[in-house]
Amino acid sequence: MHELEDEGKGIEIAGRPLPQSIIDLVRNAIYAQRLRSGTLAIERYDLSLPAERRRAIRVLEAIVPGDGPHPSSESSPEIGQVWLWVNGGLDAEGIGGHDATPYIAESRAELERANVNTKVVHLLSKPHVRLPAGEALRPALNAALQRYEKLGLPLSVNFDGHAMARLLRAP
Repeated sequence: MHELEDEGKGIEIAGRPLPQSIIDLVRNAIYAQRLRSGTLAIERYDLSLPAERRRAIRVLEAIVPGDGPHPSSESSPEIGQVWLWVNGGLDAEGIGGHDATPYIAESRAELERANVNTKVVHLLSKPHVRLPAGEALRPALNAALQRYEKLGLPLSVNFDGHAMARLLRAP
């Protein structure tokens, strides 16, 4: 609610109920136009919840259907890519929480069964992976990289320039 009411994020208007069909129509039109211009990133879906996975699939079926023309095909032969920001449940502030890795295999299987062009859909698990400071940073980063690589996911990390400099200087 904070993002809708205080930050004005999303399609809905705080305090003004709209029919879901109108919200879907506007969202799909905006996303289709964005895809005609290139890559689209959509946030945030909690893959630990079946209802959230279904919601993500409905959106993807509308904007990148597997059995129909891609929304961007009218103006360009290039197909825009869709990055879906996913998690395994966030904290009350919506910043920290759990990564989506335990739910990736099941979610990908559901996407494959759905009417979604999975060739253009990429998952990004956020929140970022927390890494320790000091000597433990490099081994922890390497372990996280290997784990995410096995899942076919990019790794989201958040560390400052000092940590990056230490990584670059270390043998």
